[in-house]
Order: sequence, then C-alpha cells, then structure tokens
Amino acid sequence: MALYSAAAAVLEGLERGQGGIKSLVYNSRFPHVRQLYALVAQTLRYSPVLEKLLAGAALLQAEKKLQPQLAKVRGGAGGPLAAGDSAIPPCLG
Repeated sequence: MALYSAAAAVLEGLERGQGGIKSLVYNSRFPHVRQLYALVAQTLRYSPVLEKLLAGAALLQAEKKLQPQLAKVRGGAGGPLAAGDSAIPPCLG
C-alpha cells in the first residue's frame, strides 16, 4: 500500500506544480524509486482513460474519503479501489 500512497502523493505534487516527476519521485524518500517512477509514469500515460472510468463509475462520489489521485493509481494498477469494490480491468484498451 505504501507504493500506491507514495505515487498518489507524487501525482498530487504534480497537480499542484511542486516539481517535475523525477524530482518528486526522488524527494519522496520511497525506497524503490524505479517502481514508484514506473507506476507514476503509467498512471499519467493512462490518466485520460482512468478519469473517464472513474467519472462513469461515480466512484469518487460514492467514496467520499477516496482521494482522486489514489483512485487513479490503484485503478490503473488493477488493484481494488476500495473495500468491496471490484477493480478496474488492467486491460484498458
């Protein structure tokens, strides 16, 4: 779970304009930099598709505490989005 939380923090930093991908990943102090960078890069790559899926599923309205960045990261990785929810299929198109 730490990987997904770190990736969500990097995505949030990118949205706020706090730095670039590399600087935010390296400054995150996450021990597995390659994994974190790969997850963030793939999430950004599929971001338009993930946003459409999240909007269509109305997941963020149903799960008030779920951060949008964490939903993108967990959904893009094929992991469960919230307790009891099914995962977005890893095949995105």
